Amino acid sequence: MAVDLLENRANVIHEVHLQELQKYCDELAEGKFTSLEHTEAIVHNRVIDELGRRDCGIAEIEEEVHKLRLAIQQYFEKFHP
Repeated sequence: MAVDLLENRANVIHEVHLQELQKYCDELAEGKFTSLEHTEAIVHNRVIDELGRRDCGIAEIEEEVHKLRLAIQQYFEKFHP
């Protein structure tokens, strides 16, 4: 379960980064930006937004990790006398 969660997030992060960088490159080629001053922030914010839309943002992952912790805790409680 944890491995699946991490693998999915890694795949989504990779895909989203490639998409957003390509989008940014296309926009640069079209002359949409006159300054490269905030390049990193623009791409970063777009990636964060897209990860959230795909349920792979920080809040969504924290929620899934919390569920995993509860499942582990419940499992160990079965062996507590």
